[in-house]
Amino acid sequence: MDSTGGRRRSQGLRRAEVAKLAGVSLTWYTWLEQGRSIRVSRQVLSSLGRALRLDSMETEHLFRLAGEVPPTDHRLVGLADIPPPYLSLLENLDPLPAAITNSRFDVLAWNQGYCVLYPYFEELPPADRNVLLMTFNDRARSLLPEWDYHAAQLLGLFRSHNAERLACPEFAGLVDILRARVPEFAKYWDQMDLTVGDPTAARLDHPVLGRIELEYTKLHLVGIDATLYVHQPVTDRDALKCRLARLVAARPASSLVVSAS
Repeated sequence: MDSTGGRRRSQGLRRAEVAKLAGVSLTWYTWLEQGRSIRVSRQVLSSLGRALRLDSMETEHLFRLAGEVPPTDHRLVGLADIPPPYLSLLENLDPLPAAITNSRFDVLAWNQGYCVLYPYFEELPPADRNVLLMTFNDRARSLLPEWDYHAAQLLGLFRSHNAERLACPEFAGLVDILRARVPEFAKYWDQMDLTVGDPTAARLDHPVLGRIELEYTKLHLVGIDATLYVHQPVTDRDALKCRLARLVAARPASSLVVSAS
């Protein structure tokens, strides 16, 4: 119902309601909708984004339309932010190992194939289920015959993707943890390398599967700063997929596993 007692013809906020929520005058907001030449501050754009409940991509588009640099969102994505369809996709990818990570490289959700590929993963405390912490774990060294190259590439990727976030407590704290736990971590980190491209493949000496080579496929989740990584066999695809399927079937649980943190 509207203020006159009649029924609204369409759902959504009226101009006056948007203007009030954004803290601007109705006239100014009307001119904005009409595309008139008016000055728009970053604060007003942010207020409009909140009033209209825009997601990060929509807010970025709003800023660019106004000729402003989009704001940097330093909020760390968590499991609750992941849309359910992506979790369903993750489960349906079994037995191919797959996981969803955020910008800090925390593993937020994973499938059974991921647990098969990284046998030590489930033994890790929830706070250590992070790709960087996993890579600099002693058990990763025996799993990755080219560990030095893999670790350097991963750190370069982390640094290049998070250049604006490294001073944030969550990211600085992760680097501090690695410095304290791994003596040689500082050598890699202080090189200040930036990776040119994402690592695309890796060889693993798996305790059950033996020497295998996998390639990475990544999909960025729409609207949130998270990525779905899928590991696919490079050679003997069908045979390795069948072996992964047998190992997944032998596990006590067969449903999707997600982070408890």
